[in-house]
Amino acid sequence: MDLNDLRNSPTPQENDVEREAQALVDVSEEAAKNPPEASPAEAAAAPVPPAPQAPTPETMQFPNPADYGWQAAPQTPPPAVYYRQPVYPYPQQSVPPQGYPQQNVYRAAPQAVRPAPQVDPRYYAPYGNAANPAPGYGYVPNYVNRGPVVPPQNTVPPKQKEKMRGGTKAVFAIILALIVVSLGFFVGYVVRDAATKNSGPDLPNIPGWDLPIPGIPEESRPEEGLPEPSEPSEPEENEPEVSKPEPDYVVIPNTDGIKLNPLPGGEDRPAKDIYVEIKNSLVGVIVEEGTDNESQGSGIIATEDGYIITNAHVVLNRRSVDVKILTNDETRYEGVVVGFDKTTDLAVLKIVGTSDTFTPAAFGDSDSLSVGDWVLAIGNPGGTDFASSLTRGIVSAVNRKVGKNSSSGMTYIQTDAAINPGNSGGALVNMAGQVVGINSSKIVAADYEGMGFAIPITKAKAIVDDLMANGYVVGRARLGIRGRNVTAYAATLNGIPQGFEIAEFPEGSPFLSVDAKVGDIITAIDGETVTSLNDITNVLALHSPGDTIEITLYRYQNLAEPQTITVKITLLEDKGETQE
Repeated sequence: MDLNDLRNSPTPQENDVEREAQALVDVSEEAAKNPPEASPAEAAAAPVPPAPQAPTPETMQFPNPADYGWQAAPQTPPPAVYYRQPVYPYPQQSVPPQGYPQQNVYRAAPQAVRPAPQVDPRYYAPYGNAANPAPGYGYVPNYVNRGPVVPPQNTVPPKQKEKMRGGTKAVFAIILALIVVSLGFFVGYVVRDAATKNSGPDLPNIPGWDLPIPGIPEESRPEEGLPEPSEPSEPEENEPEVSKPEPDYVVIPNTDGIKLNPLPGGEDRPAKDIYVEIKNSLVGVIVEEGTDNESQGSGIIATEDGYIITNAHVVLNRRSVDVKILTNDETRYEGVVVGFDKTTDLAVLKIVGTSDTFTPAAFGDSDSLSVGDWVLAIGNPGGTDFASSLTRGIVSAVNRKVGKNSSSGMTYIQTDAAINPGNSGGALVNMAGQVVGINSSKIVAADYEGMGFAIPITKAKAIVDDLMANGYVVGRARLGIRGRNVTAYAATLNGIPQGFEIAEFPEGSPFLSVDAKVGDIITAIDGETVTSLNDITNVLALHSPGDTIEITLYRYQNLAEPQTITVKITLLEDKGETQE
């Protein structure tokens, strides 16, 4: 017998416990078979259990499920089971000792099962009585007529829709307005892009994008400075076509020019007296090109026969524009552009179609101005609605260079007199009542206040005289080509340098006798880099017709092998060709 047999064999104590438990079971079974009979006296003395009473509404603690239609089969109460505490070998111990090496040492004695008592089903119906049983809690329901059962109502009021506050409404209104405006801009952009789209390659709609694609022949290109050609619009249906005859104006050249008067001595005159004297020599200029392009500025009457001095940008740097002249007495006259010079931003107009005489302004010597002198600016700031406005200031500086505007050698008078758009072409007057400058809002720095500039009349005289006599500035040189600028965007996109691209060689061009081709880009003149037509104009202003210059060309038709070519040409005289 090994150790496991010894562990599994019952001990003497276990045998004693099993014998006692078996004896108790035998006694219980015998008592169940032969219950002891009670004597009549004991039966009479035994108390009779009271019959269960039906609960009242006050004693009921739970709702009646039968009222809600609950029905269930009769339930039989479970038999009563009585348990005995386990008997251990040592009665003084309530639990078996821990850590005993053998298993199943303390087994509980068998439990005695007593029979369930006999209960009258009339009093033990789960709900009500045995005839109408229902699942419940063991008491008779109250059969009081309660009326129809009403389901419980939701006493919580419905949540009211919160009204939008005023601030929230404003925010939503702003967002909606921004969306509508954005859609409007987008639709307008699409419509404009569709209207201006030509038959060429699909290129970005960016100003300055005017380069040909390498390998695609270019059909025709407008001259630099002229508007893009457009097809004539057809008259609307049922609308009579109105033909406007071209006016047959004959402009008689003026070879006398303007006269500069010396500065008279004496004290300064009152500003109001000067204004009364000179207001009839100042006019408003209204320029229209087509139906969408309009410009308004000021002008100075230079001669009795109606020659007027103004700025070139007022007439849109064009000859073929409709010009209206509005005098101080609000009389409107027809006018024409005699000539203009983009380099100095000067132009000369002529009143035509009338034999009236006009009051010319008195011109003075701008070289006699000194810093601190009082001056008056007279013109139409904002257009004819504010015609003949007078502002006063001092001379802030003389011979002032203003960036690229001075590349041709022109210097300006700086003043703190207010000069606004619409003042362009107006008069800068000294306190003797003499015109000493021609105001130009074009060169007013947009980021500064109290800084106005005017073209000195002594420097403008030669330009004005040439325009009045010839319609162009004598002695100007030109290259003899037509083309357009290569913008920074186009240069970056195509991997080419900025410059001026050649589009056409007119008859007599000096480039016809050298190795130059349409599409070449002028990048330098005499070794000086140029990136636009304005740079070329400033360089040519330092030369005269007949001078020989060196031109650097960039040829990129073959992007894989671009070439840089240098040619020499002889400059031609500019008789207004560059102003067309």
